[in-house]
Amino acid sequence: MSHEENRNMENLDIASREHDLVKLDPDRRIWGYEGCGIMWNFYLVKDEARNRADDRDLIEVTLKEGYELDSTRRKQMGLKRISIEDFQRILLDDREPSET
Repeated sequence: MSHEENRNMENLDIASREHDLVKLDPDRRIWGYEGCGIMWNFYLVKDEARNRADDRDLIEVTLKEGYELDSTRRKQMGLKRISIEDFQRILLDDREPSET
């Protein structure tokens, strides 16, 4: 592959990643619970969160508040903070097939 072809492939990859950026409203309501006392588990659909929470307490927060809770827990555990876009992708990836 020539240098120019390689550069074009890199540009396509960057454009693809930018296209994949998620834009959810930061005030959107999400539901979650503390999973096994370690990390938070958040969902876009309340019923899905309730089904997975078992007997754990369910909380309702905005997407932005959920992101901050997740970030705080990651910091407490010595883990790297993720971007808000990655947090949104996780929420979207956890949807049931019927929600897509």
